[in-house]
Amino acid sequence: MNPSRIIIIASFVLVVLCSRRLAGAGERPVRSDPFEGKWAITIDPDEDARKTGEKTVNDMLTFTGGKVNTDWARKHGYPPAPYEEDTRRFGPTKFTAEATNKEGDKAKWTGTVTGGEISGDIVVTKKDGAELRYAFKGEIKH
Repeated sequence: MNPSRIIIIASFVLVVLCSRRLAGAGERPVRSDPFEGKWAITIDPDEDARKTGEKTVNDMLTFTGGKVNTDWARKHGYPPAPYEEDTRRFGPTKFTAEATNKEGDKAKWTGTVTGGEISGDIVVTKKDGAELRYAFKGEIKH
């Protein structure tokens, strides 16, 4: 077999292999949302929030449809809130979310996911400007 024929056959095989590889690239699943799902968490008020009657609660933090919600937030009148995520490569995955209830109080959630664990803070700014702070931590529930 002459060398030019070998080069033509090798080129053809290479083109076929590359085109099959590229054709299948779109079939791979897109990376899922690292927050999506339910997280069993404990919400701990700081000392000032405890003075207002707030207590430690066990809750379920849910990320679904681009929004975050908990029973604790619903009981305080906050609707499900859209969240922004920071998913830098090789770094921790972070989120922030803000919601306002009918009384005009604002809750800001910030959190970090590392593996199957989540932790963060909630700062509630009352309509009068007073702030209540909480810490939360927990783990993913499948």
